[in-house]
Amino acid sequence: MKKNVLLLILLLAGCATDELDNIEGVSENYPVAYITVTASVDEIVETRGLPVNAASQMDDFGLFCSYSGSALWDYTSDFPGKMYNLMMSRNTQTGLWDYFDTSVPWNNVTAADNYTFFAYAPYATATNGITVTSSANTAGIPALRYTVPAVVQDQPDLMLAVIKENIHPTGHPVALRMRHALTAIGFMVYGYGTVTGISVTGVHVDGDLQMDGGNIVWDITPGSVTTLDFTASISGNSFTVDSETPLNPLADDGYLMMIPQTLTDEAKVHITVNGVTKALELHLATPQWQPGKKVIYSINLSPGI
Repeated sequence: MKKNVLLLILLLAGCATDELDNIEGVSENYPVAYITVTASVDEIVETRGLPVNAASQMDDFGLFCSYSGSALWDYTSDFPGKMYNLMMSRNTQTGLWDYFDTSVPWNNVTAADNYTFFAYAPYATATNGITVTSSANTAGIPALRYTVPAVVQDQPDLMLAVIKENIHPTGHPVALRMRHALTAIGFMVYGYGTVTGISVTGVHVDGDLQMDGGNIVWDITPGSVTTLDFTASISGNSFTVDSETPLNPLADDGYLMMIPQTLTDEAKVHITVNGVTKALELHLATPQWQPGKKVIYSINLSPGI
């Protein structure tokens, strides 16, 4: 998923609350004995189109499964040996979810057997900043690390599934509910002037996370604040406003997908207006970025900004 960038005085924060209907999953041609899944996505409210708001907008995801037999799943000892980071890809012809490689069967189909599922999306690549950090033999919830890509267009809308614990093989698809793990950052601008540059610096861009969409808690290394600028793409490379009606100056995507965190006075937006660049502190408007929310900063370009 791609996004762009940000900001100034807080205008709006929207919470992810609406769950969309399940989308039918894995190929209809697979026998009942194979594990099948469906997916739904909690919506980031009032987005302008880029964060994923439906499973039909997803291309792939990573799937994990821990099989504990007749015993209930044990966080301290059970590990995802049944499935480890298997890629599930959307069939563009049918809109269903297929195994990228070989389909996986249930061990047994008795009601006494227990399977626990974890998932994240999109699937980790060399460019989207997502890395799975736990192994197939690591007990407990699988873990990943996210490093915000410097190229804004490569920033994904990272999502985690709510854990499906102790599922029995009923023959029906396993329904996965995906929730947004990042904060979508955008902005609107109004007043009078020409904007030729917007970027953000001084925020944490590395974090670790367990794949538990029901309890999204980021582990951020203290002191890991970046000095790298995250620069937004502006429509036509410059954007002129001459109205008190707020407008979005960003090209195409329009959001940064950032790690939820408490902002410090190092977190700044740099905006170039009429050839002059100013640095403005973000924590004065929003002290904290929260997962599954969209924050829009409003910039007033009136004289004396």
